[in-house]
Amino acid sequence: MKTYYTLIQKITSWKTFLLLLLLFFLFMFVLFPMATKETRKGKITEANRMLDTRFSYTTQTVKTYLSSLSERERKQEAVIHFTLDLAYPIIYLLLLSVITLKLLSLLINLGTRIKLKIQIWIVSFPLLIVTMDYLENTIITILLLEYPAFSIILARICSTVTTVKWLLVVLNAAIIILLGTLYLARLALEINKNQSS
Repeated sequence: MKTYYTLIQKITSWKTFLLLLLLFFLFMFVLFPMATKETRKGKITEANRMLDTRFSYTTQTVKTYLSSLSERERKQEAVIHFTLDLAYPIIYLLLLSVITLKLLSLLINLGTRIKLKIQIWIVSFPLLIVTMDYLENTIITILLLEYPAFSIILARICSTVTTVKWLLVVLNAAIIILLGTLYLARLALEINKNQSS
């Protein structure tokens, strides 16, 4: 994790942040919607909504999802998981880590003491999300390519991995919000102290 932390330290800048943010939005609002519409021919329903966009689901939901897609659509979906959805986690990994390190740096510049081990852990936290995302993508791809053969155990594992991934996303968002709130509170104290002097 220290190596990852060092990498993030080297690349963290406003320029990197803006580039990663642009790429994040490109994937979220252009590439994924285009790929999904192409796969579904514009007919996106609750039954054929990608599994990794849900917070949790049952094995019956997985079966319904798989059966709602044609063989061609299942193959296209698998391609999405090993092209776009292979690159996208790297983008959000770096984006979350850069945001976190930037907030930590701002806090430290205001005199807040944060142990290096804690900094490394907080900045590296998104690695857990990406690990779950890649595991989820692998299982979904297996389910897509093996259908009509269906493994209830694999579907349950996939649902658990998806839920864990989203819980980690929420926890990471909470960490970022907490750091941002601490920074604003510390900044307000500094401003009040300077005005009182």
